[in-house]
Amino acid sequence: MAACVYELVKNTKAKSSVWNRFSLKREFSTNRTDKTVAVCNLCKTEIKHAGGTTNLSTHLRNHQPSILSISTVQYNTIQYKSFI
Repeated sequence: MAACVYELVKNTKAKSSVWNRFSLKREFSTNRTDKTVAVCNLCKTEIKHAGGTTNLSTHLRNHQPSILSISTVQYNTIQYKSFI
């Protein structure tokens, strides 16, 4: 039995900024994208999801807390500058 070889691809239909930290797996041999599992771009952990971002956000909050705090600070800075 041959091993499946995957490449990581960006979720092009994503609307949430959480997806900036995750990719989807696409199998080389069939060119199929598995849309039920996301892969963390930082630690390469596979996280199941059902179309939403709750599991992805939970992973970032529990395993990559510094990423969330940086993102929040950058977001708040952008929001502040837009009012000036």
